Amino acid sequence: MARETPFDDEPPILNKREVTRPKLMSHIPVLLLQGGAATLLQFLPIIAIFALFYFMILVPQRKRQAETQAMLDALKPNDKVVTSGGIVGLVTQVRDDSPRTVQLRICESPAVRIDVLRSSIASIYQENVSEKKA
Repeated sequence: MARETPFDDEPPILNKREVTRPKLMSHIPVLLLQGGAATLLQFLPIIAIFALFYFMILVPQRKRQAETQAMLDALKPNDKVVTSGGIVGLVTQVRDDSPRTVQLRICESPAVRIDVLRSSIASIYQENVSEKKA
């Protein structure tokens, strides 16, 4: 007579090849049948917040970034620009080499020029109409 061990009642260990992981979509019908619809509905506000975040923040940010890149690509000599540091200058030369720099004349003397990165240009300077009239 074979002697029984406490381990005889346990199920056999499966090989690693036989173990399968459940897929997420395969459990959805089971959850709906077992009253899991309430569980799925709990995630609906979180999904709505992410959708709202995407359309309220990420989409306008991408649009602004595309507009800024178009403005930087369209720079040409004699454009008056403002750098991110607040320097107002007149573009004298646009370089498309490796550092992509722009040369600015920052005062009336033609000898005073600085090179700035194209990415540091914040906007094209537009004077107020009220200042011109005064």
